[in-house]
Amino acid sequence: HHSPTTYAISMETGMRHGQCGQCVDAAQSRKDGCLTKVQDEPKRLRPAGYGEEVVLKKYWRECGIKDGRETCGEEVDCSQAIQVILEINPHELKKVEDQSEQFELVFVMKMYWQDPKLHSFWTKVVLRKNQKVEGKEAPAEDAGHGDGGEDGSSKDSLQAFEAPLQEVEGVVRRKYLNGDLLFVEKDGKDEDGRFKPARILKKEDYAYLKEPEWEHYFFPNYTFSNLVSLLEGIEEKGKARLVWCNEDRGGFVEFTRRYDATFQERLELRRFPIDKQVLQIKLTAEADLKDFQFVLLDDKGRCPEVSGEEWEVEKDMQDKCTTYIRYADEKYPFKNNQRSLVKTVLHIQRKSDYYFHNVMINIFLVNVIALFAFSVPIPDVGDRLGLLSGTLVAVTAYQSVINSVIPRKPHLTQCDKYVIFAVVFQVALGCETTVLAFCTQFLEKSLETQEEIDDLAALIATIDHIIGACFAGIWVISNATILTLFNRMYENWKAVYDSNKEPFAPMQECITCRGRWLCKQATIKSLENDKKLWRCPFCNENRSGRFRQHYYTPQCKGFDKPLVPRLDRKKFEDEMQRPKEMNQGEPNHAEEFNKRFSSEPVVE
Repeated sequence: HHSPTTYAISMETGMRHGQCGQCVDAAQSRKDGCLTKVQDEPKRLRPAGYGEEVVLKKYWRECGIKDGRETCGEEVDCSQAIQVILEINPHELKKVEDQSEQFELVFVMKMYWQDPKLHSFWTKVVLRKNQKVEGKEAPAEDAGHGDGGEDGSSKDSLQAFEAPLQEVEGVVRRKYLNGDLLFVEKDGKDEDGRFKPARILKKEDYAYLKEPEWEHYFFPNYTFSNLVSLLEGIEEKGKARLVWCNEDRGGFVEFTRRYDATFQERLELRRFPIDKQVLQIKLTAEADLKDFQFVLLDDKGRCPEVSGEEWEVEKDMQDKCTTYIRYADEKYPFKNNQRSLVKTVLHIQRKSDYYFHNVMINIFLVNVIALFAFSVPIPDVGDRLGLLSGTLVAVTAYQSVINSVIPRKPHLTQCDKYVIFAVVFQVALGCETTVLAFCTQFLEKSLETQEEIDDLAALIATIDHIIGACFAGIWVISNATILTLFNRMYENWKAVYDSNKEPFAPMQECITCRGRWLCKQATIKSLENDKKLWRCPFCNENRSGRFRQHYYTPQCKGFDKPLVPRLDRKKFEDEMQRPKEMNQGEPNHAEEFNKRFSSEPVVE
């Protein structure tokens, strides 16, 4: 096989580590100590195999590096894959539980697809029918005033009334957008399976149309890989609806389902309580790419409502990206099927006011009370250490409150660091008290007169007051600095994406030549395994530890849109969802159909 097209971003001289990559007209890389021309970059970075297509047309399995050369296995043709247009609209973020690392979200998912095999379907139609039937004699309203008979009764008359609904079987050959049908009714008198000529049924001509037996047709099966539970009482199955169908293009189906679900999400709490989180809904197709692939519309992101006062949605990030498709690998390293993957992400930021007002301010005031210990003379060391012990217990109690809210993590949070700083501060006060008390007792033994003892006590008191003033200044200045910078200490989204390894736009960097290129999605979580599966396209470097990964965000220059192209909404509506030729049924449509097809037995 030919070598894959590699879209790479070279690092210009002096470009610092972590800076956002962007597409350039002339990409260059370092090789053998000099700059070597690699290729011209496209205007927008695209994953290999996509170009401007919204789906991957083909890929190779079992690709890797063997003896320094790239090898590829079986080629998989995806050109006939059904495109499933997906919309996930988050409505309400009900809660985010720090302790269990779960969140509950209400959202509506819609899927649209065109099934070539749904060009017609067997169904039952309940017709509305007005007809005249012969009625029985009815008594005259007033005796002697009848129009006929001697007994005053009226003659037989014709009465108009709505007959009972009639159920017929047949084949729907076309369904129009307004509900009209091109219907071929089964001839009930013919046991050979013949049909009557096709006719147009207007929407008002029938009361009920049985939907196709969906289990006999295509359906894009999917799973949520991080789903924990669904709220009881919510309908388990969504609703599929045939929008239109005809004999040439098949049928266009709309599927809608509302979810009230709880999902698992690993929270990055290093910056707690001034942290940002990326909450993910991970949708996985249950079929290979050659069967169907998810496609997104080129729409603006959607911001859900947030219940409670602890979290808020970052609107700018959410507008840039709510749902994105993880691009498939053209050179897939494994033997098993490659599936279409979609992620819906919620960019939320914690409102830290609760922890600032109820934890940090209280700890600050407790340590201020600890500074009152300097008003107790050094000779009364027991009373002084008693006060410090009480304030130390109060600070550690707040640590217990924090630990009951967040899950156990191997790293320290920002709140943990502040509490540890407060504890160390109090321990330092205790050490200072102990050292001065010990020095006083030790030096008093060498003094003979009361005047010398009084001078020593005055000296120790002066030193104690100076140290106390220093401690008070350190505590006040440090907290004033924290207060000033508090709302500026939130991480940027690039750091959040790096922490979560969010594969919106993952790129690999070669430390040897500083070249960058898109990662393979299949191996994105394991950098150690990547060394067996790929090499630097600039300098052929493939040694372990010579690669670094970067995770770019929609805010980074050059990545303001998802890497996988999206379908234009107007094109989708005009050509797929609401084609003009399927607006309504006309009588001549039935005439044309009857000329085109005979009334012989139909095999569906």
